[in-house]
Amino acid sequence: MRTALTLLGIVLLATIGFSATIYVPDSYSTIQGAINASANGDTIVVRAGTYMENIDFLGKNIVVRSESGPQSTTIDGSQSGSVVTFQSGESAGAILSGLTITNGKATAGGGCYCYNASPTIMDNFIRNNTVDTLGGGIGCYLSSPRISGNTIRANAAEDQSSYGGGIGCHTNCSPTIENNIIAQNRAEYGGGGIECKESPDTLISGNLIIANEATSFGGGIQWRSGLTGVITGNVISQNIANSSAGIRCEINSSPTISGNRITDNQAASCGGIFCGGPNSSPVLSGNIVSGNKAQLEGGGICCSGSTLTPLIVNNLIVGNEARLGGAGIQCTLCSMEVINCIVWDNVTGGPPEEILVGTLYSSATLAISHSDVKGGKSACNVHSTSTLIWGQGMIDADPLFADSATNDFHLTWPSPCRSTGDNSAVTEVYDFEGDPRIAGGTVDMGADEFYYHLYSIGDVLPGSPIDIKVVGAPGSPALLALGTGIQDPPQSTPHGDLWLTMPLAKSWQLGAIPYTGILTMSATVPSGWPFGSLHPFQALVGPWGGVATRLTNLHVLVVE
Repeated sequence: MRTALTLLGIVLLATIGFSATIYVPDSYSTIQGAINASANGDTIVVRAGTYMENIDFLGKNIVVRSESGPQSTTIDGSQSGSVVTFQSGESAGAILSGLTITNGKATAGGGCYCYNASPTIMDNFIRNNTVDTLGGGIGCYLSSPRISGNTIRANAAEDQSSYGGGIGCHTNCSPTIENNIIAQNRAEYGGGGIECKESPDTLISGNLIIANEATSFGGGIQWRSGLTGVITGNVISQNIANSSAGIRCEINSSPTISGNRITDNQAASCGGIFCGGPNSSPVLSGNIVSGNKAQLEGGGICCSGSTLTPLIVNNLIVGNEARLGGAGIQCTLCSMEVINCIVWDNVTGGPPEEILVGTLYSSATLAISHSDVKGGKSACNVHSTSTLIWGQGMIDADPLFADSATNDFHLTWPSPCRSTGDNSAVTEVYDFEGDPRIAGGTVDMGADEFYYHLYSIGDVLPGSPIDIKVVGAPGSPALLALGTGIQDPPQSTPHGDLWLTMPLAKSWQLGAIPYTGILTMSATVPSGWPFGSLHPFQALVGPWGGVATRLTNLHVLVVE
């Protein structure tokens, strides 16, 4: 009996199998050689070095990762095709991680190419790759990859009709693109940073999309042709295009664009966000759209297209420029609704014109309510073919930002925009910082909801000045604490979540919050804090045990 059981155990173990860990170049001199010899579930660990090859996962759900990180481990494609290919039905278990992917040159997907596959591409450096058509860094057809935590830099889509300098996804793709740095990529036609077409349920979240360029459309993101999905929590800045430098969304597309910071982009027309028809119903909520520039019309938000019905709710549209008009909002050939927005200090080359409705040749309707517009109706240019519906709750009053000179657009306690919006129009649960969207019974105008909060202004460089700011009710005492680490999940307390580990590294009694509702502690970043180190802060507003006392959010300073 014992012998029979032993034999049965051997058979079962053989059937189940074990995943193997294969080292390159120890067991195989090339990564492809290790892939060829691997089976589903195996892990290939690539030691530091440069590997001159082009690899294909061959439909295997395996992990290919570096031992020492992308700084010291490179796959160089020698400009002889895509550096990494997934084209045989690979799923999320096919993982590429911790490598530098460079010097690929292909028709599509210069760095990584996905066809009919949905792998996980995470924590890599993908740089200096080129394509003729789609996806200088990563190109996808019929695929839904997870693209997470990568630095995708200096890739190019070089042909005159090419798309997606950093990432390109076409035809029945549903990618998740999250927490990447997508910088200095270029597309000769559209989507300098990201291009998505005919790809429903796409998620673009938490990325830094900066300094990308498209010769024609969509310097940061181009999103078109039958797309639904979400663009949320991204910083989209310093991108350049002929039209639509920040985000371009058009043609049967109805995404939710929420909680993004769209700043300092430049175009000939439409500097910040462009939404175009036909048959599109995008929702723009809780975005900060500031400092964007257009040489012609449309500095901040531009909408144009037959049967286009954009909803613009709780956005901050401030400090944008357009030489020929529509510096804040341009609405042509569409029907737009604007609610709970702040449209302020947008500049044209002529008389003040925060909002442009229609043109001499096309009609439009814009309905606006519960918003703050600098100059009121007199700052709106409405062509004779078009209609402006000036609704309830409209004001023309200084929003009283915390410090607009440093782009600190948090609302202060005495702001006329605080608790003066329309609750029924709210489309989101949280503002762009994660604060409750309706915090005081009535929603605030703009992107920021006044709520207990901790944030900082300034670069986190050793020896440099920094301002740490605590938001709360005037007169409340404030305690600032520096933790020795972070509890995740946090500890629940009567005053909210405690994220800091105990005992505290240090704490400061800051005194009472002033009438503005924002208390500032000016400090110097310690010279002994090393590069990349993390320093978690949290504040307590109000006395411990008080009814209105709250712990703020966790705020982590990362030394640059």
